[in-house]
Amino acid sequence: MDQVTRPIVSFVMLFIFGLAWFPARLVSNKNNCWFWSFEQRIRHGGHLKFYPSKTWHGYHITWVDDHGTEWEYRLTALDDPSWRSPWWYIPLFFDGRVQKKVSKSKT
Repeated sequence: MDQVTRPIVSFVMLFIFGLAWFPARLVSNKNNCWFWSFEQRIRHGGHLKFYPSKTWHGYHITWVDDHGTEWEYRLTALDDPSWRSPWWYIPLFFDGRVQKKVSKSKT
């Protein structure tokens, strides 16, 4: 993915996520790494880290707490080594799990 396309795709998805986030959070506990990280940043402080995603053509975001521990909201399907997402798959809202960031995780 080149340096121009990834930020454009991420901006478009952030716009779509932004429109869908509030209504989705009213009726569901599902989330994604972006909004989980933003919610943690607003509620608890810390900062965010952005990584080029291996799951879609945008960025994976993690939250770093005030103690320097990096946390991520992770798609549980990534734990299965045989799982491969199609090129068009973008996980909008999903049941994930929160874990400390693993240095070699698929994001």
